[in-house]
Amino acid sequence: MSTPPTSSHTCFEDALATAILPEPGPAYFDARRQLWKTFRGTEPAQAAQPSARMQRLRAMLSNEGLLESDEYWNAGLGKFWNGLMSGQRIRERLPLRDLVKVLQIGWIRDGTWPKGQVAPEPDDELKADETPLSPTATDASRFATRSTPETPADEGS
Repeated sequence: MSTPPTSSHTCFEDALATAILPEPGPAYFDARRQLWKTFRGTEPAQAAQPSARMQRLRAMLSNEGLLESDEYWNAGLGKFWNGLMSGQRIRERLPLRDLVKVLQIGWIRDGTWPKGQVAPEPDDELKADETPLSPTATDASRFATRSTPETPADEGS
């Protein structure tokens, strides 16, 4: 039996706690993956207005010469990256693409990421216009009854 969602859970954990999933196996994997890919709408209310600090960080990340500039690094980007590397949690939501930029810049500066190497654009991001999966019994049963092609009987038997 799953526990009720609490505020310390992520959106996915909350959805997972309320979903009715098939028994472990391929159908379970498919149902859980579909639940993971489900678009959950807009940002939660507590993240509606980013702090001034987060707005400054995101403004820095939108600048073109970010990789070559010590100005941005010294203006707070370096402190943010060092915090991440020391295991500190991000207190506010930050889009993954922005987080990847921060990591890449830090890795270039410390020699982990080769300078000039470009990360490919993601090809598997969930689009806002995709239909979400509602975690209901009907949807879960749809995954549990996976159809497989019939194998023909042996001719010589």
